[in-house]
Amino acid sequence: FTVLLNTFKRRDLLKKAVAHYATCADVAEIRVVWSEQVPPPTRGEENGAYFGPKPSMVTYDTHPTTSIQNRFDPPSGSNAISTRAVFNVDDDVRMPCAALTRGFDAWRANEDVLVGYYPRTHKPDDAGCGWRYVWDDFSLWRHGDFSIVLTKAAFMRTGYMSLYSEGLPQSARRYIDEYKNCEDIAMQILTAKITGKPPVYVPVPTMHYLWAKLEGFGVAGISKGSGHHVHRGECITDLSRM
Repeated sequence: FTVLLNTFKRRDLLKKAVAHYATCADVAEIRVVWSEQVPPPTRGEENGAYFGPKPSMVTYDTHPTTSIQNRFDPPSGSNAISTRAVFNVDDDVRMPCAALTRGFDAWRANEDVLVGYYPRTHKPDDAGCGWRYVWDDFSLWRHGDFSIVLTKAAFMRTGYMSLYSEGLPQSARRYIDEYKNCEDIAMQILTAKITGKPPVYVPVPTMHYLWAKLEGFGVAGISKGSGHHVHRGECITDLSRM
């Protein structure tokens, strides 16, 4: 499978991510989603730190905009991704290689759905006319119903990138670009509509999450902002109506 590494102006995290995923046995190539409006790093920069221990497997795919939807923009022509599966991952997520193997095995048994490590779900809001986004672990594990896996760490068919770029309504694309959020929810809604199936959740050891917090991963994203989870519920409501 191909690692589709999403990054934006977090160079230290990018270097660490490339170095890590290059060591995982099942990874065929690493494609860095480069949305910064400056040229990507070169192989000679910082002694090759941006290309890791296996430079030949790393490609930087440049984009003319800073849209968060670039992560689902499929490279074309001779630059097209050759593997059947991609592992979408943010630069601040460091999934252990053994967990990647388990996730890839789960995807091969469920190739038509999203397979990921961060489950979420949705429930009717208090007014009964929209949805709320359920993210707290207690609610998820108590009910055991996962309707969303976050694409900050998820496997999917490579072809779903084209499905997103060609099949998602333009109104939804404009909505996501305006609010700079919820492209992962749009992908989940799109794949669920096509397949009629829920995503698959792959557990990882609790120690992984504790280690990630101690190392400072996942501390600077938009998910830390005030009102983020409320807006995610609004996204589910709005996007499901488009």
